Amino acid sequence: NALSEAIATQVVYPRRKCVVLAKDKVTKRELENPDPRGMLRVTLVAVRDVDNTDVFSKPDVYIVLQIGGLSYKTRVVNNVLSVEFNETFEALLDEYEDTVLTVEVWDEDTFSRDALGSAAINLSRVKDVQDLYLPLSNSVNGKVQLKKEWREITLRPANTVLKELSTDDTQLLYVDINEMHGLDMTGASCYMINVQIGESGQEKSSMYAKLEGEGSHKVLTFDEHMQFLTPLKKDMTVHFTLMDSALHDNDITVGKFSIKLEDVFSSEGSKISQFFCLDGDEGKKIAVSILIQALVAKA
Repeated sequence: NALSEAIATQVVYPRRKCVVLAKDKVTKRELENPDPRGMLRVTLVAVRDVDNTDVFSKPDVYIVLQIGGLSYKTRVVNNVLSVEFNETFEALLDEYEDTVLTVEVWDEDTFSRDALGSAAINLSRVKDVQDLYLPLSNSVNGKVQLKKEWREITLRPANTVLKELSTDDTQLLYVDINEMHGLDMTGASCYMINVQIGESGQEKSSMYAKLEGEGSHKVLTFDEHMQFLTPLKKDMTVHFTLMDSALHDNDITVGKFSIKLEDVFSSEGSKISQFFCLDGDEGKKIAVSILIQALVAKA
C-alpha cells in the first residue's frame, strides 16, 4: 500500500556481508582471540608545555595511551611541564584502519589526579605517517610527540623460526586455563588464577572458576584464554598462583606451580597441554595449555 511504499523509500538497510565462519573445527580461543593482522608499535617520545595546574609546584606528569581497547601507562615524572618519556608499547590488532589512538596526559597528585589534556586520532588518517605531533585539548600550548610503526605479521610456531629471530623480537604467548581436579567441589570456595610472565613481568588474572557437572562428575572449569606479548627469551618462566577469595577479606593462596618456556619451545609446535600439580601435590591438578607463536613480518 501507499504507506508501506512511503516508509520503504525512507528506510536504509544496514550493510551486510556474508563471511565463512569456519571451514574446519574452531576452538573457543580462536573465536575470542583471532590471529592478529599486524602489530602496532607506538613510542611516546615526549609531552611539552602542559599547563601548570598546581599552585606550589609543577605537575607530576604521566601519560595513558589507549590503542583500541588496550591501555598502557608511562612512568610518572615529578615537577615538570615538559618531559621526554621515550617509552615504547606494542599492540596486536585485527584491523589497523579503524583503530583510534588516544593519548591522555595526567598530573598525579597525592590524593587525586588532574587531567592536563588529551588527543585522539584515527590511524586511517595517518596511515603513512610515522612521526606525530598532536596538540592537547583543553591545554593552551600542550602537545605530545609520538612515533608509530605498523607491521603486518603472520604467526608461526616459535621453534620453527628460532634461528631467524633475535632476543629483541617479540613473541605471542597463549595461555589457556581449563579445569581443576582435587579441590573443593562444594561451591563454597571461589577460585581464581594469577599468571605472571617472568619474575617481575606482565600479570593477568583469570575469571572465577565455575562448578559444572553433577555428583562424581563435578569439575571446576576456567575456560580462560590469555595473551601475552613478551621478548623472545627461552629462559623465562611462567608462574601460576591459585587463590581462593571466598569467606576471606583478602585472597588466600591455595597453591602454585611454574612452567619453563624452554620446555614449551622444545615441544612439537611450541605447544604443551597437560595437567600440572599444585605445590607438587599429585591430588591437586590444573589443566593448562601454552602455545608460543613467533611474530614474523610478511614479505
